[in-house]
Order: sequence, then C-alpha cells, then structure tokens
Amino acid sequence: GLSFLLGLRFSPIIAVTPFLVLAIGVDDSFIMTFKLHQLSKQTLTVEEKITKVCTETGPSVCLSSVTNILAFLIGSL
Repeated sequence: GLSFLLGLRFSPIIAVTPFLVLAIGVDDSFIMTFKLHQLSKQTLTVEEKITKVCTETGPSVCLSSVTNILAFLIGSL
C-alpha cells in the first residue's frame, strides 16, 4: 500500500520480497539447532558447545549466505 501511495509501479517481486527477507537465515538456524541438539547429549560447557556448533556448521552457513547474496544481486540487476 505504501508503494502505491508513493507512486511506485507494482511488480510481482514487490509482493514476494517481504517473505524472502523473513526467510533468509531460517535454514541456517535449523542447521545450527540440529547440531546443538546432537551435542546436548555430551557433557560440554556452553562455550565448547557454541564453538563446536559454529565450527561444524560454519561452512554451510557461509555458502548459504553467499548464494543468498548472489541471488539478490542478480535479481536486482
């Protein structure tokens, strides 16, 4: 509605963008939560658990972030 009041042209991507923005990072949080759940059976301190979760899920989170950035850059062009 605000877009129409500002005189912007409607395009279908405008309707989808809020859902895309909300969905970014959700898949990463599922991966990290799953790994944390696996580590909950071990007797580790909180710092050790966080270190292991970030170490083991870091590459997939990084790759997911890079693909999101590239997708938005390509979409903006």
